[in-house]
Amino acid sequence: MSRNERTAFRDYLDMKTNLSLIDVVVRGRRVMMLAACASLFCGNLSARAAELTRAELATRVVGNTIHYQSGTEHVFEFLAPDGVIRGYSSVHGTYTARWRLLGADAICFEHEDPMASGCVSVVLRKGLIEYHRRDGVVEGPFAFLAGNPRNL
Repeated sequence: MSRNERTAFRDYLDMKTNLSLIDVVVRGRRVMMLAACASLFCGNLSARAAELTRAELATRVVGNTIHYQSGTEHVFEFLAPDGVIRGYSSVHGTYTARWRLLGADAICFEHEDPMASGCVSVVLRKGLIEYHRRDGVVEGPFAFLAGNPRNL
């Protein structure tokens, strides 16, 4: 493969597949290899997944339940279409909070506890939901349950 062909192929891979060609020296010989981005092999594909738009949040997230688990505590939150979060904690019992859509791609959760409140972008994937905070931190994945299976 000529230098120009390698450069063109490298550019194509970078653009289309998030793969790249790398030169490796093996026993004194130069070898061309494909290398996938590290996240592909580490299992963190969420950085590549599409964050939901406002319209998708309204149709795919609202009206469903999110299950959080921490140690022995289980928390279920149903996001009702009227903006109310109806929740149940196996430690604290039932509670209510609020949700609202913000801008083109964020949902905000407003709880009595400020540490449980904030606005995030959302990624849905195979029965799981992730929250992508504006500071780059990804929370989750959490179980995403269709409808209101706990009758909250």
